[in-house]
Amino acid sequence: ARILELADGRGYARCYASCPDTNAVLLERLGPPLATYRPAAEGSGAHDAMLCATLLEAWHPLAANPGLTTGAEKARWLAEFVESGWQRLGTPCSRDLVDRILARCAEREAAHDDARCVLVHGDPHAFNALLDPDADPAREQCRFVDPDGLFAEPEYDLGVIAREWSDAAYLADPVAEDARRCAHLAALTGLDAQAASSWGAIERVSTALVCLEIGEREAGERLLCAAAALDGA
Repeated sequence: ARILELADGRGYARCYASCPDTNAVLLERLGPPLATYRPAAEGSGAHDAMLCATLLEAWHPLAANPGLTTGAEKARWLAEFVESGWQRLGTPCSRDLVDRILARCAEREAAHDDARCVLVHGDPHAFNALLDPDADPAREQCRFVDPDGLFAEPEYDLGVIAREWSDAAYLADPVAEDARRCAHLAALTGLDAQAASSWGAIERVSTALVCLEIGEREAGERLLCAAAALDGA
């Protein structure tokens, strides 16, 4: 509720009321998830373009960090989670891949700059983006729900989009496809493609470990295979 109130409808569902005692929120009524929608524009990147358009509306500078987790803190947390999860789950991928992901986490922690930070969603995948039924029909638009809420560089959110790439074309050549698709995200948003790619790799491995831990073995293994190919591990 706090993140939705900070956003004040800019790229997010409006929050009309909330009850901390029951952890409940009353949101405006929106349409179905973007993940279930076929955009007018054909191609595998149509959903990504719609997510980027919504993120451009949702990202906005904050006068100061209102107590949110920072991008640097999130990078440290993810490094600790990957290391501990890898060991807890019986080393389901190579040590080399884990070390490369830890290096990427250190890179993004070092790159943290308060001056570049915005209100970041933290998990802007296509099931967390609901279609806006009141938008101009000529402009397909969506609004975000279920934010984690971070004070971080906006490339973090692009990394979540990159995390979701596991289609056949991507898995056939992850290095080339990741570079091409991250460059496309960067072109749509004016951001850094390499930072987006690094966050995507980190998110892919951490999410894979979550999937394995909750029994979603096929999804976890698919993510780890893509991550290993991307990082040459």
